Amino acid sequence: AKEDKKSTCAEAKELSDEELPDNLKAAKKYIIDIYEKLGVNVNVAVSKIENGILMNVTSESRSGIIIGRRGETLDSIQYLSSIIANRGISTYIRVKLDTEDYRRRRKETLETLAKNIAYKVKRTRRSVSLEPMNPYERRIIHSKIAEIDGVVSHSVGEDPYRKVVVAVPGGQNRRNRRNNGNDGNRKPYREKRPEDFKPSNLDNMKTSFEKDYKKPRPEDEFNTGLYGKIEL
Repeated sequence: AKEDKKSTCAEAKELSDEELPDNLKAAKKYIIDIYEKLGVNVNVAVSKIENGILMNVTSESRSGIIIGRRGETLDSIQYLSSIIANRGISTYIRVKLDTEDYRRRRKETLETLAKNIAYKVKRTRRSVSLEPMNPYERRIIHSKIAEIDGVVSHSVGEDPYRKVVVAVPGGQNRRNRRNNGNDGNRKPYREKRPEDFKPSNLDNMKTSFEKDYKKPRPEDEFNTGLYGKIEL
């Protein structure tokens, strides 16, 4: 990882403001202005890299606001600044927004996550759904899973809730197994039918009070009333 970082820095050529074309100047100004509205003063260094333009954001404080929750703020501003940088030009420029080497650290975290999930899926033979991710992060997961034998991955859902599912080849997830008949030795659920409620069953459902109340009383054994039969 350290060698990759050094090689990337060596390949990056920082551009001065005088060297920047108008579209990149506008993108740089947009980044500074929007972070200022978020309450953060930032500096933006623009460099030319192998596959596009790197805009590295630095600040003396509150770097968490620059990145946002799981990189959401950084990704959103990267997308918008990319639109500004490519406005009115014929050749597309790929803009990468970064701060404190966050992109590399996030990639390493996702690759580690992919390896751990792959191990769990192979051990349990059950598919695992990851949390929703943006296309860039999903691509990292898919690439890492493709390097691991015994597991495959695919995406489900619609953005922004689209997520990666890791599974064994030809396997079925837990929900499908639950819906395919019995789960182990558990008997399938069956609704009660009218014939299930027979008198004998109903008697068993009576309380002890009801049973004692309906026991024959001494006076019920005679054919007379409470005071006996009166003959005229």
